[in-house]
Amino acid sequence: IQALDGAGVLEGPGNRCEVPAPEAEVTISLEAMPFEMAPPGCFRLCTWAYAESSQYKEYADATYQNLLAHGNNVFPTASLPAASYDEGGALTGPLEFNLLDSIIARFKGEDVFLLLQGYPRLTAAEGEGEVGSQAYRRALKAYLEGLVAHMETLGFSRDQYALYPTDEPGGHGWPAVRKLVEFGKMVKEADPLIKLYVNGGGDVAMYHALAPVTNIWCPGLNQVAEEPEKMAIMAAPGKQIWSYNCSYSNASSAGRTLKGADLVAEYRAAAIFAFQYGINGAGFWTSIMGSEDPWTRTEGYDYMILYPGRTGPVTSRRWEAVRQGVQDYRMLTALRDRIQTSDGGVVDEDAKNRVGHLLEVSVPGFVDDVMNFHQIPQNLGETLRALRDEMMDCVGAVGRGG
Repeated sequence: IQALDGAGVLEGPGNRCEVPAPEAEVTISLEAMPFEMAPPGCFRLCTWAYAESSQYKEYADATYQNLLAHGNNVFPTASLPAASYDEGGALTGPLEFNLLDSIIARFKGEDVFLLLQGYPRLTAAEGEGEVGSQAYRRALKAYLEGLVAHMETLGFSRDQYALYPTDEPGGHGWPAVRKLVEFGKMVKEADPLIKLYVNGGGDVAMYHALAPVTNIWCPGLNQVAEEPEKMAIMAAPGKQIWSYNCSYSNASSAGRTLKGADLVAEYRAAAIFAFQYGINGAGFWTSIMGSEDPWTRTEGYDYMILYPGRTGPVTSRRWEAVRQGVQDYRMLTALRDRIQTSDGGVVDEDAKNRVGHLLEVSVPGFVDDVMNFHQIPQNLGETLRALRDEMMDCVGAVGRGG
């Protein structure tokens, strides 16, 4: 690199790489508060990540580790084994779980929830044995017994997985809904403790039909706030309610790309929204699925939240916003639990009042302001910052009083 002054060329390094980088010292002070968030499993996050069949398959392990680190703890997998049965309904051979095992092995020691996707591939070896027949019912019972026993050997109880027979049945009409209902009845007949997961929309009659066989509901995010009649059906005792975002209603001003969607409204606030509405899960289609290159201007909707890298996935502002939202949910849950129970120490009256204001005034007000599905509010960043400041003030108050 050469420089000129009035006398001519000054001596200098010929290669810019030889120029030493400028150095600066920065002092960062962090306060570690005596406060523990609620465990990761209190909130369920799904982004429909099938790394083995995605652009990320060459570094699937790194991709799953990234997902887990950001709070993604629900994983669908289309890996149920195939089986056949004879005229009496007896399975003709052992169930082969090799594919399922290879996927589950990636989550050893992690608090994850598995969605076992698709109807069981049960076929009659010969003769009578169509779906719903007595032979099929006996075969399904044996199949499910084998599945439950195998999952237990891997450390998964019935509370850690669910059958996910079909995606968004209501969107496919009554034939798909009736098929799922009939299958669900046979599953409950064989083993009432096995859970079934249902996502998507539909009319009220469909929800009534699906309710007896559904354990985990996952409606669209906007349904939670705008369809109280359906939510009343889903909120029956013993049911879990998650949610997911596939429509991105607040992204309309960004055109056909989610890269320019409002970060707070579409990603950052989803978990806080879930907390306010008393549901314990959220989802986004999708973190990694898609055939287009997300580094470029694409023709689609840019659903992918992560970017493919050379040796692993590359994060994004949207993905970090999702992670921070999950942490908010865990903090809010812990704060609520601390003032409702004496376990872990006594919380003084001042801390209770602060947390009460946060939960009864500030969080509802934030959700009302932010989750507007018809018009993007202004100054969302400032609104969120004020809420976060109040949350951390409550964390400090509870920590000091505990």
